[in-house]
Amino acid sequence: MRLLLCATLLIGAVSVSSAVPAAAANSSVVTRGTFSVDFRDLTGSADQNVADRIIETFFAVYPQMAADFRPDAPRKVQIAIDPAWTGIAAAENGRIMINPIRLKEHPEDVDLVTHELMHIIQEGGHGNQPLWLIEGSADYARSVYGIDNAGAHWGMPAPGPKTRYDEGYRVTARFLSWLETNGHKGIVKALFDLLQAGKYKDRRWKKFTGETLDQLWADYLAGSAMVVRQVGPPPTPERLEQARRLIEQMTADRRLAQSVETPGQPASPGSVSASPATKPNPARP
Repeated sequence: MRLLLCATLLIGAVSVSSAVPAAAANSSVVTRGTFSVDFRDLTGSADQNVADRIIETFFAVYPQMAADFRPDAPRKVQIAIDPAWTGIAAAENGRIMINPIRLKEHPEDVDLVTHELMHIIQEGGHGNQPLWLIEGSADYARSVYGIDNAGAHWGMPAPGPKTRYDEGYRVTARFLSWLETNGHKGIVKALFDLLQAGKYKDRRWKKFTGETLDQLWADYLAGSAMVVRQVGPPPTPERLEQARRLIEQMTADRRLAQSVETPGQPASPGSVSASPATKPNPARP
């Protein structure tokens, strides 16, 4: 399985402090319904509040993305704060790796997890899968399902005169958003299905839209002064309240587990259970 990267590699060696603050995150497995996240802090120094937000983001976005794109997507995902990973973030084989330096410098950017969760859903595709469309679709998913893009100052830039649709990431994501909101609703899911089946070809765009990919891009550039409507609405008060309650429940479960559990005793159903912070050994490029 290819490794799907988030943005560019960070330059230089990764250096993580060995000092563990009082608020250091615990490795844990959290289950809600049929979905589970195996969160692992391999540094021993990640901030617990950031860890809770990452876990909350998983439950806020992944079940809905799976339902919308791939109902048989994995029900359990591992998310690791991994000092061995020198990129920003990546996903492979049901596992997400996040660079601790990036997380420390940008603790508000929890929706990078939303981007990577889309890559988990994309796994299993066959045949010709252009990277620009894979990454563009992941950023499109972030624009739709992300819980706090505004807080991370994340957005999709308007195209310039030399911009190309195959630049991927936010450039392609904005193009996909424009298509979805300008007469071609459902195009992203249709393209996803083609990629999964190994049947993607550029000529398929004309079958879906009546125009070639180059013609669609020209139309998009001609109307680039218009504002792309946000496909995913800002979090509603109800959604924010749900997130707050989830974090409170995780905190209560963690405190309960720490106060009543003894070594070797299993956690109560639905609680946050400590798991060894042993590092798996995924393939590295």
